[in-house]
Amino acid sequence: MPMKPILTIPDFMPLSAEQRAWLQGYYAGMAMQAEMSVSAGAGLSSFAVDILIGTQTGNAEGLAEEMAMTLGGAGAQARMHQLDDVEMDALAEMENVLVIASTYGEGEMPDNAHLFWEALEAE
Repeated sequence: MPMKPILTIPDFMPLSAEQRAWLQGYYAGMAMQAEMSVSAGAGLSSFAVDILIGTQTGNAEGLAEEMAMTLGGAGAQARMHQLDDVEMDALAEMENVLVIASTYGEGEMPDNAHLFWEALEAE
């Protein structure tokens, strides 16, 4: 079902093309959020997301916890895993995956992501 715009921008408004595009995107996002809020209770109870976390200092883990709470509040099931705890066979079975990883220092990979990365690179 196509979304109905909640606000249209009249052609006579003195906006540049970039400003008009930004506002249209903003309003489309608001409409989508409103539509998702209405339907969240109905369809997300069977929706599961595996959140894979790679972190050195805990920043990515904090973000993953917020995401899990947001998904759970919408009725979805969110399962969090440290990257190095994820086996490739288990990864292949996951339908919806969100990877949240942060680097540290000069862009180094977090310690708990090395085994996962090596497994991904392996044949």
